[in-house]
Amino acid sequence: MDKDKPPRIEDIEAAAARDGIHLAKERAPFVLEGTRFLHDAARRNERLIAETEGADEP
Repeated sequence: MDKDKPPRIEDIEAAAARDGIHLAKERAPFVLEGTRFLHDAARRNERLIAETEGADEP
């Protein structure tokens, strides 16, 4: 690449896409772990709500 010329938009877009894919692969395990945590928490909440609603009845 010539240092006197500005980078081409296509080169910038390609570099951004490569970086984005790299970051996505790097962070995917954390996203998956967070998703599992939220899913488990939602199931626990649903179970607690069901138990609480049943306890209100005589």
